[in-house]
Amino acid sequence: MFESLRVRGGVPGNRHREAQEALKKAKEVVELLDRAFTLMAEDDPAQPASAHIYAALWEAAIRANTLEDWYDRTYGPPAESPRKEGVYGTETSTVKRVPEGRNS
Repeated sequence: MFESLRVRGGVPGNRHREAQEALKKAKEVVELLDRAFTLMAEDDPAQPASAHIYAALWEAAIRANTLEDWYDRTYGPPAESPRKEGVYGTETSTVKRVPEGRNS
């Protein structure tokens, strides 16, 4: 799954597009893990796997924020995307913040 997130070398003009693609996929991973965690919590909040999914969600959100920060420093923030609160409470990220207290 994370194999597709790696930005491959190639023509320098394509790196910007590849970076956009990697950032988009990182955000999708965060959204999918959040959805999985929510569905699992609705089914049975005491499931042992929920702690692992929460840990993966937290790590994916941090990685997505780091990638987004790198992207913004390299290519500048996209003009059309409003900035939102990130994982660390900064106003520099568009990646959804992982709510506190969801760990089991």
